[in-house]
Amino acid sequence: MTARERFERVLDFDMTVDRLPMIEWAAWWDKTMERWQGEGLPELGFRESQEYFSLDPMLLLHAGPVGRGMPAPEYHGGPIIGEK
Repeated sequence: MTARERFERVLDFDMTVDRLPMIEWAAWWDKTMERWQGEGLPELGFRESQEYFSLDPMLLLHAGPVGRGMPAPEYHGGPIIGEK
């Protein structure tokens, strides 16, 4: 079973999986990695750390909320679409 199949089944509450997905959902803990490296962990990039800890592969994507022609909010953190 692939990591994607496993993850999709769990999200659909279909528990016919070989095991639960194993992911690090907060993968950017730089201080934790620095400490572990001080204790002997080899220096690893994000993908290498997934393999090292036997985690399912995970790809992090970011899509910005602003595009061409999109109106700007009236203030920082304000809504783009307001009530009339």
